[in-house]
Amino acid sequence: MKKRSLILIFTVTAILLCLFGLSACVHKSPVLESISVMGETEVYVDEFRYSDYTITAKYSDNSTKTAALTADNLSADDIAKLSAVGTHSLTVSYEGVTCLWTVTLKNHDF
Repeated sequence: MKKRSLILIFTVTAILLCLFGLSACVHKSPVLESISVMGETEVYVDEFRYSDYTITAKYSDNSTKTAALTADNLSADDIAKLSAVGTHSLTVSYEGVTCLWTVTLKNHDF
């Protein structure tokens, strides 16, 4: 009986150690915390190009990733603002995270 109890205790301990060991091996992906838009904040309205701007994404592990700004990152209303002179506050979305981006579009002074 004593031998059986020792084997049972040993088996349960071994199983628990394996479970704890395996749980430490689980890799959690970093979570996207914030985004920002990089590029000129003042540009001539006829010279605005999405390709001149990038989105910088910051993750929970302090890593960053850059992506090109595209029309897919903006609403239809905000896209329309990019063809009008003025200072515009636009909402940029990337992987479910948003930020407010302000850009001023101006006319050429000839």
